[in-house]
Amino acid sequence: MRAWHGAVGISVRATGAVPALTARGGERLSDLVPTGTGRVLGMAGADLRRLQTGLAHHYYTLLVAGFAPVPGLLIFGA
Repeated sequence: MRAWHGAVGISVRATGAVPALTARGGERLSDLVPTGTGRVLGMAGADLRRLQTGLAHHYYTLLVAGFAPVPGLLIFGA
């Protein structure tokens, strides 16, 4: 095996340490993205289930409440 000296040796050791330092973080991130996304969508689904009453007039009220600010935004701007 060849011995590295000086600045080259420092850079070789530093770049050799990078994979070891980032391996755990990358693994956590790759586990967090699908798990976190699923958790957020599950919470959103639970919140949306509360809005489902089965009564049409409730749905119409929600639609009107959702679209009511649109004319004001178009007229006065954001």
